[in-house]
Amino acid sequence: MLLTLYDPLSDFIEASLEPIIDFLSAKRGDAELILETFFRAMADRTSIHDALVRSNVEKVLNNMTLNSLDDVDSTQQYAITRFFKRVSVEEVIRVISSVLNRQIAFAKRMNLVPNEAIVIIDQHEREAWNMVNKGYVVPINPRNRRHNRGFRFFSAMVKVDNLGFFAAFTHDGDQYGNIRDKGEIVGDLLSQVVENVKIRLLLMDAGFYNSSVWRLLPSHVQDAMCPAPRNTKVTRVIMEHHRKLDHHYLPGAKPFNFAGLDLTIIFSPRPSEKREIKFRPQREANR
Repeated sequence: MLLTLYDPLSDFIEASLEPIIDFLSAKRGDAELILETFFRAMADRTSIHDALVRSNVEKVLNNMTLNSLDDVDSTQQYAITRFFKRVSVEEVIRVISSVLNRQIAFAKRMNLVPNEAIVIIDQHEREAWNMVNKGYVVPINPRNRRHNRGFRFFSAMVKVDNLGFFAAFTHDGDQYGNIRDKGEIVGDLLSQVVENVKIRLLLMDAGFYNSSVWRLLPSHVQDAMCPAPRNTKVTRVIMEHHRKLDHHYLPGAKPFNFAGLDLTIIFSPRPSEKREIKFRPQREANR
């Protein structure tokens, strides 16, 4: 009797690549060549040309071709670069979202992701390819002022113990090149997440302490947590808390209104070594 072992990683990779391959093929691109070159360029953080050169070097070393080491088929390079010019950012976002939906669905079938989990929303930046000493493969037109320094995108990740699964992905612009409001961006991410996972707790950094973001949260989540910037209102609440405790640094919580919502602000004392007040030495009288 012959026994075969199930390889979940192979199925995971196949489920992830299928939407990408279908998209590349529908755009009349050489899916195998584009994926091989693009993955190599990302892994080596190099250009399309150098990725083709390194691929050719391996073929020479493996006696698969008689080309010289630095010979690159200009037709292949032109086909790849020309292909990316025909692809819009919105199309890439849709394909990546499809891939992430498949990955989360696969992870749920493997019992790696529960029906209810912690979700983390974050913002990321990638420098433009034309910046000095930067090797990112990012198709950004440097003439586009909004993207002349890089590319900003947002993601939502499902956190399970020490594992993290990206569940949603989007960027900061619309199809007309306008910058979208953060509330709209977060709403887009959460709408994608709740299709597969119920959000037990939403975590965000201080960059999402925004009224438009928090106003939409009740329609998607029950509990959310975010650091509050030390503005005038927050500072006043903190000082009132310390005065009631005779200026002792103790944890605490107090009702807090923000963006028309009844929230709870939590006080976390600073370490003792950071509580020392340092005074600048006075300048000498003759100066």
